[in-house]
Amino acid sequence: MKRSLFVLIFLFILMMPIRAAAEDGDAQRLDVSLVRQGGGSAAELCDDSYNSSVEFNANDSLSIKAPEGQSIGAIYIKWYKVPGLWKLTLSDGTELECGRNDFLHEYVSIENGGISECVMNFTSACAICEVYAYSEGNVPKDVQNWKTPCDKADLLAFSTHADDECLFLGGMLATYAAGRNLQCQVVYMTNYWDALIIREHEKLDGLWAMGVKNYPIVASFADEYAMSLEEAERVYDRNAWTDFITAQIRRFKPQIVVCQDFNGEYGHGAHMLEAACVKDAVESSMLNEYYPASASQYGTWDVPKTYFHLYEQNRISLDLRQPISALGGITAVDAAAAAYLRHVSQQWCWFYVSDDPNDPKADKINCAEFGLYRTTVGVDTGNDMMENIVPYAEKDRLEEEARIEEEKRLAEEEKAAKRERKRREKELAREEALKKKPDPISAGGVAALVIMTLMLAAGVVVYNKGRTK
Repeated sequence: MKRSLFVLIFLFILMMPIRAAAEDGDAQRLDVSLVRQGGGSAAELCDDSYNSSVEFNANDSLSIKAPEGQSIGAIYIKWYKVPGLWKLTLSDGTELECGRNDFLHEYVSIENGGISECVMNFTSACAICEVYAYSEGNVPKDVQNWKTPCDKADLLAFSTHADDECLFLGGMLATYAAGRNLQCQVVYMTNYWDALIIREHEKLDGLWAMGVKNYPIVASFADEYAMSLEEAERVYDRNAWTDFITAQIRRFKPQIVVCQDFNGEYGHGAHMLEAACVKDAVESSMLNEYYPASASQYGTWDVPKTYFHLYEQNRISLDLRQPISALGGITAVDAAAAAYLRHVSQQWCWFYVSDDPNDPKADKINCAEFGLYRTTVGVDTGNDMMENIVPYAEKDRLEEEARIEEEKRLAEEEKAAKRERKRREKELAREEALKKKPDPISAGGVAALVIMTLMLAAGVVVYNKGRTK
């Protein structure tokens, strides 16, 4: 109870900068009027609840109009389910094609601004939970402007269910995603599209609260409870799980893979199955013959470092008590606790976020404790998963610097080569000129020889005449 109250206070503090920013002239949520094509109430689109939604048919539309004297700079939609493609028509006639990224929570920026009205046009049947509009400027921090999944991930985290990413991996995710600004990709093994759909929304809210900005990947496996690994293998196809996990590893080429506990934290069989499949995948994802379809699609990948929650060997203890400026100054463990509170549907459970080694359930839930299961870059000497790892962004920077230096070197070499070519051309020109110009010494010598020859011939003639007389 005390922890929940403590986290609620932090949530309130986290919201304070948002309100202050709005007072300073940043974007504010507008009290827009929503009008459905053909009539019908749209009140449930602004009741701040995932438990209500409004359905639309193909070719229906929804008009969003700003209050008089105000303009719309962005809209933010929380769909009931992912809708597919749709169009946003602005009051100036501009059409924006939306829905390309299949985001459940979708942010649409209106770049040119000054729009008093826009219309959402649906190409297929869909349903919406909430629609918000904001004035121009920086929107509040709780508006989820998702990035697409990573091209390459510094860290790839596998979460069996929605809320596991907060309870067991949350402090780690907040530390590296928000605190270190690394490329962190989360993959969920189960989904709730045919069950409690609110949990699909809660997982996004939780991730965003921990500073994860790249949209998660969600597998096609439904959530089923299992009390052992054997039971989980009866419920799920282990081969299909390993195939899927291997594909994600090859797709995102992570430098670090993080997974849940081999013992399932509190004994959940699906957690155990995920850990077993991740273990199999990281040991073989570098082999072409291992699930060849994803090897052909993405290439193979040998993960440099792999960690499991609560793994006993090569244990590290993350420091989750440092304030994170990107999260308003709260710590990683409190960010994870606040994120878990976003999973409203699960608050009836006994679960809670803790990094306290003296907690009576520390052997099941301590979110600071991980073990290095496999490494190709050396063992850890400290408590940092990124030890011996260079983040992709830093690698790109270093490669860019090396490319620029190489271009400079080649340019200098080309300049030197040009100078040498010019020098050689001048030298050859001088040699050619010398070849064409008569040699004065040689010419003089020839002339002297001719004169001497003539004089000698004349002498001989005179001499012969003298003898004849």
